[in-house]
Amino acid sequence: MSIKWNLARQKAAEESRRLSFTSHIDLNGLDKVEPNLVIDIIRRPSIQNYTSLKKFLSKCNRRWLEKFLNMDGMEVLLETMEILCDQGCASVADAFIQLECILCIKAILNSTAGIEYITDCKQASRLIAKALNSESVMVRKQIVEILSAISMYSAEGRDVVMEALENFKVSLQLRSKFPYQIIIDELRDENITAYKATLVTFVNCVLRGEEDIDRRILLRNEMIGYGLLDVINKLRLNDDDKDLEIQIATFDEELSKDEHQLLELIDTPREDSFPHFQLFNAIFIKVIPNSSFTND
Repeated sequence: MSIKWNLARQKAAEESRRLSFTSHIDLNGLDKVEPNLVIDIIRRPSIQNYTSLKKFLSKCNRRWLEKFLNMDGMEVLLETMEILCDQGCASVADAFIQLECILCIKAILNSTAGIEYITDCKQASRLIAKALNSESVMVRKQIVEILSAISMYSAEGRDVVMEALENFKVSLQLRSKFPYQIIIDELRDENITAYKATLVTFVNCVLRGEEDIDRRILLRNEMIGYGLLDVINKLRLNDDDKDLEIQIATFDEELSKDEHQLLELIDTPREDSFPHFQLFNAIFIKVIPNSSFTND
């Protein structure tokens, strides 16, 4: 963590204490505390509270976490995040409290119990996606990382994320019918390279998580139709960030791999395949400018 980040965080903590709009609770020995008390702590947001809570949630045992989830602890945490994000970022402290709250959610999702809770709960995933409306790029970056993890976890996870983005799109009254348009727009408009790398990572996670080649190619073609390839080509020319380069290279490799596999399937179709659909996809790929991404 950079010196600049630490200084900003310290400043936010000092501002939080000065304004006295949060209540700090000593969380030492949290492993001996019942989940209902922790839930009460969540309702009193402060950088100190959430930092301590994040550390505990990262190492608590499964039995305690399952009890916490069964008592709607995650729901309270998500609702608190929604309130914090709706309040905006009038100060540095606001942005850091939002971030620490989301990092608590991320700590829970590092467990099987946590991520299964999200994949089984549409409302939970909707609240996570809604935080993409935060004014803080740091917050939005963490949200996209969470959505990436959920998408990669299972087919149900991908469906939950797509539904959550669709719900978020409707709440913004966007005309586009494509839920991933939100991510493409973020990628097109964002100037911070680290966030752009996270957004391309999300695209790769969604595509790689789809095992069926027909559906995967259809999804990628839809993304390309909504401008993804144009955005990636601009990133390819203008950025030297290593993480971003790796994610763009991954996108290129997966597209090329699917292109070759699709052509093979047309020659030797499976019993459950759709030759006309695959032929359309093959033609679509061929008419995409620079689809092979070779450097001549």
